[in-house]
Amino acid sequence: MKTLIVSLIAAAAALLPTYLRADTRPNVVLIMIDTLRADKLGVYGCKFNTSPEIDAIAKQGAVFRRAISQAPWTRASIASLLTSQYPRSIGVLKEQWDTLPADATTLAEALKGAGYTTIGLTANPQINRTFNFHQGFDQYTDSGVIFRWMKKEEGKKKSSKHDRVASAAELLGEALKQAGAETKRPVYLQLLLMDVHAHDKMRREAVDPDLASDPRPRYLQTVRNTSREVGPFIAKLAALENFKNTLFVITADHGEGLADHPSVGQSAHHGNLLYESQLHVPLILFNPADNGLRGRVFDGDVRLLELVPTVLGYVGAAVPAGVEGKDLSAILHGMEKMPLLPAPISETRWRDVEKLAVYSPDYVYIENRDHWKGVNPKELQRRDRPQDGLKTDLYGGADDKVSAELQAALKKWEDSHPLRAGAAPDEQHQPLPEEVEQLKSLGYL
Repeated sequence: MKTLIVSLIAAAAALLPTYLRADTRPNVVLIMIDTLRADKLGVYGCKFNTSPEIDAIAKQGAVFRRAISQAPWTRASIASLLTSQYPRSIGVLKEQWDTLPADATTLAEALKGAGYTTIGLTANPQINRTFNFHQGFDQYTDSGVIFRWMKKEEGKKKSSKHDRVASAAELLGEALKQAGAETKRPVYLQLLLMDVHAHDKMRREAVDPDLASDPRPRYLQTVRNTSREVGPFIAKLAALENFKNTLFVITADHGEGLADHPSVGQSAHHGNLLYESQLHVPLILFNPADNGLRGRVFDGDVRLLELVPTVLGYVGAAVPAGVEGKDLSAILHGMEKMPLLPAPISETRWRDVEKLAVYSPDYVYIENRDHWKGVNPKELQRRDRPQDGLKTDLYGGADDKVSAELQAALKKWEDSHPLRAGAAPDEQHQPLPEEVEQLKSLGYL
């Protein structure tokens, strides 16, 4: 079935006008920054100067101010982002060991079918080949360092204080070599950077004095460090003759709780909650050859599901059947107004966690089905105020009409999106007790 789909995409691409089929089509570079909260970038209102390089890029491009991820942990979120399917629809919900199903069509596969050379690199082993995230790529570089709880793989080291996943500088340097060596046009380059995810592992690294007053200064420092690498990388790549016409997309898989929810259990990291601290991510599109993107800002809610069809629409490639997201490429140049989009819905089911949430412009309604410490089974939180479990929960109060409407919307969605069983590679992937402890130390539990 997938072969047929890819063939149909290629056939559709062949029918495109010559100016879209020629080598003048834009390259696409997708930069995913693991664990990056939108509100910790200057362009999204951070009071600290954490991201001058990314902010400068954003000013020259289009910014979606309220992008919501469909899951608060890496593998489920990126599987959803790259396929424009909800995590439950493709069966990627659990930490061990749901894999991207072979019948799901990824952005890489859609662009490859449209004639693109596809290159991928990841610093996070959560989307290594063992989880099938290499499908659709001509070249795919796994993380050479895997988490200690993962199955042994030939040629890969287990993470330790001596063996760490690649830094942004290392990954972007390698990406520049691989992409720069590609003489065929056009190119799709996909990157996942890991530095911000590792903010709580900073021990000896210095924190800039102006960040020291924040409750989590190391997090802000890793954001600043990553921005310092991303800015020059984009400038160097865009300076290459073959990359002058390139759509750069900067986003994240999820955010981080940090110190925002002190009354809620296990809230400092990610994966466990569905507040905006863990789901509100940046979404920035920039093409140095396209002045039509410059300065465009979109304030309404969008889902990361919109990314795949929007990128494909922008470059004139066919959108695979069955995607959940909407093509927003027409609004990027003002040809259309922002359409009415479905309300963002997010879910987390890794390990023993089970939560679902639906977002409206002013509220988030959450169902906590896992007896989580510090929250009610059902909660309603304002989006313009702190979200801190029982302390700020409005459920059962004056806003009950809002709760009822959002609860009905969530039930309708859940009824129309049945759970798909995850694809576990084999039983030997099941973690040992000591590996569970390692998960906890990494912030995954």
